[in-house]
Amino acid sequence: MLTIWIYVPLLFAAITNALQNERQLRHRLTNRFGHTAHQKRALSGALTVELNIDHFGSGQGTFKNRYWINDTYYDGGPVFVYDVGESNAEPYYGFVLQEADGIQSSIMALTKKYKGLGILWEHRYYGESTPFQDQFPSVANFTVKEWQYLTLDQALEDFSVFAKNFTLPSGSQIKLKSADALRPQNTPWIVVGASYPGVRAALLRIRSPEVVFASWSSSGPVQSQINMASYYEAIERALPRNCSADWVAVTKYVDDVLMGNNATEQLAVKRALYFAALSGPGGNTTLVEPLSDASIMSIASDSIVEVLTFPVVNFQSYGLQTTLPFCDCVETLNFTSSPTSQGLLATRGINATFNAFVVAIAEINKASLFGGDQDTSASYSWSWQYCSQFGYYQVADSNNPVNIEPTYYTIPEQQACYGGWNMTPSNVFFSNGEYDPWRTLSVNSQESNSPQRNGSETVPSCNISPQFPSFFGTTYLQQVHGADMFLNSEYPQDQQDAYAKGLSLFSSALDRWLPCHNATSSTSGARSTGSHRSSGWLLCTSILCASFLLFFLN
Repeated sequence: MLTIWIYVPLLFAAITNALQNERQLRHRLTNRFGHTAHQKRALSGALTVELNIDHFGSGQGTFKNRYWINDTYYDGGPVFVYDVGESNAEPYYGFVLQEADGIQSSIMALTKKYKGLGILWEHRYYGESTPFQDQFPSVANFTVKEWQYLTLDQALEDFSVFAKNFTLPSGSQIKLKSADALRPQNTPWIVVGASYPGVRAALLRIRSPEVVFASWSSSGPVQSQINMASYYEAIERALPRNCSADWVAVTKYVDDVLMGNNATEQLAVKRALYFAALSGPGGNTTLVEPLSDASIMSIASDSIVEVLTFPVVNFQSYGLQTTLPFCDCVETLNFTSSPTSQGLLATRGINATFNAFVVAIAEINKASLFGGDQDTSASYSWSWQYCSQFGYYQVADSNNPVNIEPTYYTIPEQQACYGGWNMTPSNVFFSNGEYDPWRTLSVNSQESNSPQRNGSETVPSCNISPQFPSFFGTTYLQQVHGADMFLNSEYPQDQQDAYAKGLSLFSSALDRWLPCHNATSSTSGARSTGSHRSSGWLLCTSILCASFLLFFLN
């Protein structure tokens, strides 16, 4: 049995590691929406398609990629594909294709409306769709030799090959005129995805318009860049002004102390943050055990400052629903006084403000932030992807006067080559939540360094690219990441409204676009052109990434 002196640091490490995983992986619905007794006429179990490990070389062999089908409503309509992206797809089967536990999914709503076929697609190197499984006990044992085939182009080609050669598996009750009746040349294929899958949905239309007829790209960060300080800048803009002012002040105070030379102050700050990390609601300090000054000081500063981000771990998924209670706790001194519009700093000073933050963080239910099983394999795979191609480092901007992320997470800006938020694909609907931090890298970004494009809810003509800077899309007010993909009666009304609006707009688009499938101009205008062509979307691999990968894989 571990002694308490070992247990406490390990528990703290588990909390911070869980936070790192959360920052690497987009928020996902979990197994609570898994298989239930409520079953439609979907084929049971996962199906597989054999694909080349390397589509652009030779001699690397093949692997089996998983997918699932629901043919409940099929009667000659399109094929609708929900792309899961950077996760094991199996937990999604129940609520995406089966709509279990009261969940309604956008893809099944479309499948029902248009009498189509529903498919759930698993990304290579996630879940059981992982090459080299027979050679290694875990992806943790992969080297660069194995990881090199996890690229965006390889994964996009997986989907294209699958669609071009698609046939119904045995057991389906659908009667087709020919085996190739459901392939893209004969049936429209429509891809739906949120976050990274939203990026893939748009890029598949650009890259392979002969395969993907239309796409719904929800919350897709199409602009790759290494330094994503905009993530926390977007959160700061959504905060109440008194909470923002105090948060900025506490962040600066902690930065100044930990980067200063006063050991006494550093010890006090680290001990307070350690206390907050392991405490729970109602003053529960069961897990907090006394540590020596030396043990406290041995906790790395770049780990302990992560405690300040606990209140926004789930912001991208829940927005102010989870952050406002924290702000209320801070501004009322744990509900013992009335808040002021100026904030605590202006009325009580930095020491009282920092202490209020510590108490409010201590009151957070950590299990609600970091609970559930962590998909370790997915963490490895996504780490490779964001480091080698995407960036997305959620770091501090030390030059930002309202910075709420400790500057221990600042990295130098790297040269990159991409053109993501300038893309102008045809037959693609882009949607974003106003408060989604990932909106800052979307086509609808309003950041100062972005094109600041304005979307239009007017459906464009089929196969015609919108004139830059316009794009077909919408932004849901006060909404967050992927708010339009699923519906539940327990969701807040504004999120239910976002689901209904997105579904209505994309349906209106399909009503206009579907009649032109297989027209002579079916691929014209699908690709972006000129200075807005997005063929340079991929992020150039940097020395920073190479260094990280050497550390990560050893």
